[in-house]
Amino acid sequence: MERWFHVPTGLRRLRATAGSVCSMLPLTAVLGMMPACIDTNGRTREQSVYWFDGVDPGSVPADCSEDDGLEFLILENFELGASPGIFTNNEICNECQEYDAALAEAEAALNGAPLDDPEQLEALTAARDEAEEDLQACVARCRASQDPTDFDKPLPADEVPNGRCGSRYSLHITAGPFENWGGVVGFPLPAPRAPDVSPEEEPRAVDYEGLAFWARTHPYRRQILRVNLVDPATDSTLTEEEGRRCNPEVDLDNYQESCDPYGSYAQLNQDWHLILLPYREMRQAGSGVPSPALDLENVRQLSMMYPQGSWDFWIDDVGFYRRTSEPGEPSEGGED
Repeated sequence: MERWFHVPTGLRRLRATAGSVCSMLPLTAVLGMMPACIDTNGRTREQSVYWFDGVDPGSVPADCSEDDGLEFLILENFELGASPGIFTNNEICNECQEYDAALAEAEAALNGAPLDDPEQLEALTAARDEAEEDLQACVARCRASQDPTDFDKPLPADEVPNGRCGSRYSLHITAGPFENWGGVVGFPLPAPRAPDVSPEEEPRAVDYEGLAFWARTHPYRRQILRVNLVDPATDSTLTEEEGRRCNPEVDLDNYQESCDPYGSYAQLNQDWHLILLPYREMRQAGSGVPSPALDLENVRQLSMMYPQGSWDFWIDDVGFYRRTSEPGEPSEGGED
């Protein structure tokens, strides 16, 4: 239960959590005329009271026992401080692909032009320069819409404040506001195989029960991600001969033909927590071509969609999970 106080201009909203020592004190005390206090979640007053919209008070220490009884195949843990295998895109950055193609075309035309025609060379040079300016302007809009972007190679990770269960780095996305389809972070599959693992022994998505990752978000930003598993039938980059059953080029008139991967919705909150998304609960969103089943034998990509609105979230230890014991039973080598 939460109580919201209306406060003077400059303090848009003040939240006190039920059970907090702070919430039991007079409003004048909560506004600053008292020493730091601790709520039932272990937060200080500065973490429990949001002085301004836009301030992220951070997470309480994560409960590292959440992954007890589970075994993981980690695709990315970000502990190198960057991830070369991950891509990201959004509705604003996506336009830059067209400008990049236009620049490549202009450069090809200039490189192939005869050297004995100064007027043509001048015109093609001007066209190339204009295309380059258009691309740079798009890149600037892209960087203003999200941090980091796919123009940051490799995709950098941020240091986790105070760490999380031994993890030092995590992917931190700030993005938006978006008005159309939003943005996406993608993890190509299958994951690279360890040198000492043969193809026959290589772990696969089908060998696990579902997707797993740790996450948290800014409390005043959007909080629900759509997490998809893309298989050949729903992969817009494949041809029909390769198994694609949908149309990668759709508009409002034929959106029912779009690619609609199987997936689930992930609820984020202010504190670090482990998210488990079982395969058996995954469904298509209902916005495209129906697919009879998720092809776990041939999963090609894991994607996290963040749609309209503003975003500020962290994700870590992304991969697959399976249980080593039933809930309430001792795990292998462990105790209740």
